[in-house]
Amino acid sequence: MQITNWTREIFEQKIKDDWAAYFESDPREFEKSGSSYLKREHYAERRMIIAHAGSRTFVQYHPGVERRIVAFAKLCPPNLAVTADHFLSYFGNQQICVECLDHLHYLYPADLNPPPLAEHYSLRKLTKEDEPLLAGLNNACTEEEVENSFVALDELGVWGCFIDDRLVSAAGYSDWGLYADFGVITHPQHRKGGLAKAVVAAGCREALEKGKIPIYRCHITLFPSIRTAAAVGFRKYPRVYFKMEVLKFVD
Repeated sequence: MQITNWTREIFEQKIKDDWAAYFESDPREFEKSGSSYLKREHYAERRMIIAHAGSRTFVQYHPGVERRIVAFAKLCPPNLAVTADHFLSYFGNQQICVECLDHLHYLYPADLNPPPLAEHYSLRKLTKEDEPLLAGLNNACTEEEVENSFVALDELGVWGCFIDDRLVSAAGYSDWGLYADFGVITHPQHRKGGLAKAVVAAGCREALEKGKIPIYRCHITLFPSIRTAAAVGFRKYPRVYFKMEVLKFVD
């Protein structure tokens, strides 16, 4: 059955089943408060990711910090769904820092809401030949904005919004297995005009046609980005993986 034919219940269950497999768990565990611990060999050194899925927390960590994680876990009540605050309180700011706190938003196909685009703008998919145009857009934005956008032409798909021949907004999505993971960047002089919504929506339509569930991650206080996601049709599903906390031991 194609994604576009799923009911919302099937949609949510498919997401739950997929993340449960990734967390080496049973989907029913998402309904039980507590924490599970997973060693991830491929993680960057000293890094850990706390994934909040339903009522449960999955603590994933680089093997190099296993001793500290195990010592911490032994002190926790069995039904405690730990958070970044627990680790910060236990280890202190001298030993551990927060790198990002993101919410995950998913797009159910029927919720896709492409916005109208002013007639002097145009949309199209980008190719490798557009690399200089994307570089120009990135140069107009801050280094932090570029880093957080995750838009690059080697991704699965990138859509751009143009005024004349000038690229003023771009959204790209990378392959996350079942998901298409979105990022977006817009020129400072062309914000608040719905361009980010337009390029994200265009990418979402294509991702859905490829059988991918669009997913949109952004920092919990990046409110303009959260509004973009909501306007396009993304929403949080608290009973599945909905929050990511990335921490790193600094010593």
